[in-house]
Amino acid sequence: VNPGLSSLWYVPNFISEKTEERLLEEIYGERLRGRWRELQSRGVLCLGGAPHPDGALLEALDGSILDLAAALQEVNATAGMSNQCFINSYAPGQGIDAHFDGPRFRSQVAIVSLESAALLRFTLVDKRERPDLPHRIPILLQPRSLVVFNDEAYELYVHCVPRELEDVCPKTGEVVPRTGRRTSLTFRQLANVQCTSDVVNNSSALQEHRADQWKWWDSQLSEID
Repeated sequence: VNPGLSSLWYVPNFISEKTEERLLEEIYGERLRGRWRELQSRGVLCLGGAPHPDGALLEALDGSILDLAAALQEVNATAGMSNQCFINSYAPGQGIDAHFDGPRFRSQVAIVSLESAALLRFTLVDKRERPDLPHRIPILLQPRSLVVFNDEAYELYVHCVPRELEDVCPKTGEVVPRTGRRTSLTFRQLANVQCTSDVVNNSSALQEHRADQWKWWDSQLSEID
């Protein structure tokens, strides 16, 4: 994306239109409908595990989302298999404030965008400490694209999706309207895992604790998660 920051990559057309259709059918289908949560600025759906302070009790990713996680690992977009997929649903004019993903996750992120385009902006926090790094990097995320960031891009930059009805392409200056819903799938590895899904699924007590962790996650949700 920027030669001054080697830990941020953008790949257009990472998935096909057919894969996009399968993902959307699964994400917005009946099976997951009850797990969506609505915030003021977007809808959110978390799969895989909640970043609980006691360590996540994982559930298995499955279906097209599991296939995509495996594809990301296969092309080395992620080092190892992701154990969480965090899904955001944005209407035109919605976005997410500047934030770090922080120590709850390992310092690598892979985001696949579906449907409408939107701008993702990275901003260096401590410009005096690292004058050698670019201060701001905007990326227009097109449908079916992939953006990957880790290391310095993860630890030294905050990122946001501005709340706008249209974006300006950083490369061409073209105005790109947000014509409809945008869905993003963020794949990460939780840093603190108590039990994997196969262990949890063999214990009714652990399954109850996992349900409690999801209730806790509901209570902790904020506009910058």
